[in-house]
Amino acid sequence: MRFVLSLLSLVIITISLAGCGSFLKKEYTYIPPQNSIDKKCTSHCTSGKKHCESICRLKNLSGSACHCIPSFNTCYSACGGEVLER
Repeated sequence: MRFVLSLLSLVIITISLAGCGSFLKKEYTYIPPQNSIDKKCTSHCTSGKKHCESICRLKNLSGSACHCIPSFNTCYSACGGEVLER
């Protein structure tokens, strides 16, 4: 009986913590580069992100499950843009 109560408590705690996941969602602010060549580079990043999100929708996954945002942020930064996390 004690084992069952411990297991039940663990399940309840796990479910409660899983519900908090939406509060941990990160938000980003993007500052574009000044150079026109770098701006063109960031537009390729945006196209890649949209493509990634389209594939995720086809697979019925969320964008974060496919790591579209982290990949986009890396690309954007590499092109000279600035990514600020809030």
